Amino acid sequence: MTLEIHTDWRKVLEDSAADPDGWIVFPNGLRQYFLWKNEETGASIAILDFPKGVGVPEKHSHASNQAMICMEGEYHYTDSNIALTPGSFYCNPKGHPHGPTMAVERSVLIEFYDGPHYAEKPSFHSDETYKTTLTR
Repeated sequence: MTLEIHTDWRKVLEDSAADPDGWIVFPNGLRQYFLWKNEETGASIAILDFPKGVGVPEKHSHASNQAMICMEGEYHYTDSNIALTPGSFYCNPKGHPHGPTMAVERSVLIEFYDGPHYAEKPSFHSDETYKTTLTR
């Protein structure tokens, strides 16, 4: 299933460029920009910007429900052969193992959590990037 994408979504990405210090850069080149965080519940909405060839290197799970909408590019879940393209919606229920992933081309996703991201630090996070996520 695909969703109709509002044509002005790129404005959100352009606006984030005016706040370069707001971007969190992971060791592999992934960038994350939080649009909204609830410090009490751990819920959040963020932009994920994966350069071509970058992804999440291992299977992992989350401490809450995660959902994503692909805004640009082609992003693959390699174990399950799921491909996200513009307008695709993907959801991982709390505790559901998923990944690894790979951006076949530069991919921009909007990511939603309804609670804390992780119960414990995954190996693909540095200490610096992990402390920026909302956790238990």
